[in-house]
Amino acid sequence: MNNQRIRAFIAIKFNKQIKSLILKAQDKLKEYHANIKWVNLENTHITLQFLGNIDQSQIEIISKTITNISKNHHPFLIKTTRIEMFPAQSPKIISLGINKKENNLKNLADDISISLAKVGFLREREFSAHITLGRIKNLKKMDQLKKDIQDFDFNKEIKKNINSLTLFKTTLSQTGPIYQEISSFTLKY
Repeated sequence: MNNQRIRAFIAIKFNKQIKSLILKAQDKLKEYHANIKWVNLENTHITLQFLGNIDQSQIEIISKTITNISKNHHPFLIKTTRIEMFPAQSPKIISLGINKKENNLKNLADDISISLAKVGFLREREFSAHITLGRIKNLKKMDQLKKDIQDFDFNKEIKKNINSLTLFKTTLSQTGPIYQEISSFTLKY
């Protein structure tokens, strides 16, 4: 049995077309010259469940669980809403929000959390659908940044047909996280 530990999460990854729209949002936000560490475009995704540090031996049960979940969900469409910052009190993240009226994404995330809890993983906190664009490094001029974000007009609605889930391994490095796909699961319902 291989007990090597890896850092892992389950997410929805994006194609080049979606990534190019995300890059446009990041480029527009960079005009504000805030002290923000922007997410590498190749690392953009929607996290459905962060698993943390797991034994590699757990990949099999995770994969079986996600395979079963994928059989019970059909592909669906998501749409972005607006640029957001969170948490509200002391924002650390700038993200692209996902339309919260679309329950398919939340239902999928909840199903993953509940199903993985049944096989020994921690239940995920309340799911908040978003695409992280950057992490705020300096809180100077936060009021101005909040105002700029509220005034920000990103008139590109991003639509993405969700038809698969991906289990990723994360390797932390000095230049930022490196994500490696472990396996992919197609929604089949």
